[in-house]
Amino acid sequence: MRIDRWIVAAALASMACAAIACDWPWRHDMADQPSASADRGPRPPAQGASPLAARGPADPGDADQVPNRVPLNAAEIDAGRQLYAIYCVPCHGASGTGTDSAVAKYFPRVGDLASADVQKHGDGWLYAIITTGTPLMPAYGHEIDARERWQIVRFVRTMAR
Repeated sequence: MRIDRWIVAAALASMACAAIACDWPWRHDMADQPSASADRGPRPPAQGASPLAARGPADPGDADQVPNRVPLNAAEIDAGRQLYAIYCVPCHGASGTGTDSAVAKYFPRVGDLASADVQKHGDGWLYAIITTGTPLMPAYGHEIDARERWQIVRFVRTMAR
């Protein structure tokens, strides 16, 4: 009989410990957690963050009228040339026509950046294409920052001359 009482006492002690353990602080609902009240408004933006509108257009259809935010000078065009050599030359080639690129024999439908069809669009359109890509071109919105995309657009504009 002593063993039966011992087993019952151990079981009750185990259940009491389990009940106490379920009430630890991490077990409470989110409503019980400390947080800022809603009447304080949203948090301020992170230091150095730029508003979405300052990043430039994302939809090529709506972007034709968006002006280039990078000043038109030789230094910005040269920076765009260097970025173009890194990101664009492998497919579009140095001339921008796509015919002198290494992938021209495998990927013949590369857009001709010097063509009147491309050059007729506004700077915002080119920026949006670089940002979001096309069905045949990858998006570079996460790889190239906004200023660098505008610099590439400045350089692409020199190809038609």
